[in-house]
Amino acid sequence: MIVGFVSATLIGRQKFSGVHRYICNRADGLYEITETQKVKLISRAHLPRFLDGLDWPVLNELIERCFGVPIHYNQSKWIVIDGKALRGTLDAGDKQNIVLAVDHHTREIVAQARQSGNKSSEILQ
Repeated sequence: MIVGFVSATLIGRQKFSGVHRYICNRADGLYEITETQKVKLISRAHLPRFLDGLDWPVLNELIERCFGVPIHYNQSKWIVIDGKALRGTLDAGDKQNIVLAVDHHTREIVAQARQSGNKSSEILQ
């Protein structure tokens, strides 16, 4: 994954989806170059989590020494957004809905607001 990420970045891929597509399309060649056994690749959704776990100063020093180009990676926050219905508010049977944005790592509430409109994206089970 690291070799695929570095290769994709060096040829100009800047978004996670582009990097992931590059790795998936060239997986066989990457396994051959790195002489590693074939394993299931991580998903596009897990790529940022994987990159967050890398030792960036060491990797960047190696890339700069070999290719003369540093890679700048901005570690981003993961924000989880979810709506909730508050019970027991206003008239009986009437509900207020709120939307919460929570920092995934620290579990702190980043923002909250009343939800306006219907819950059209709700999946009923």
